[in-house]
Amino acid sequence: METRINRILPRDFVSLQIRSGNEPKKAAAATKAIMNSQLTVGIFDKNQLMAFGRVVGDGALIYLICDLMVDPRYARKNLIHQVLHEINDYLLVHRTKGSKVYVIADTPLDKICRKYGFKYLDSDFRVAMVK
Repeated sequence: METRINRILPRDFVSLQIRSGNEPKKAAAATKAIMNSQLTVGIFDKNQLMAFGRVVGDGALIYLICDLMVDPRYARKNLIHQVLHEINDYLLVHRTKGSKVYVIADTPLDKICRKYGFKYLDSDFRVAMVK
């Protein structure tokens, strides 16, 4: 296994989206998303992306961890922990005092994020919204 920081190709990102059951993004959108990320973390096995996460935001007050995903064949190998560990290390260095870090994660990855100190905004899920 190899960890790559800020060296993720959009085609690898899209391929993992498909394998992990997410709706794949168009190549242009994936390229823009990767290029505009503050941090991308990928775990590779034999040059194939198996786990991924990224940080976006304004770099001062808001940081958002998103697109956490893992290839189902590797779901029990704790790869998402490696991704979150790298993200956590990045935030320890780059996060500004008073800033907020949010995470968007689907079940069951939300439970893993709780191990890293994240809490639900509202137990009724009425605060977080999406459009």
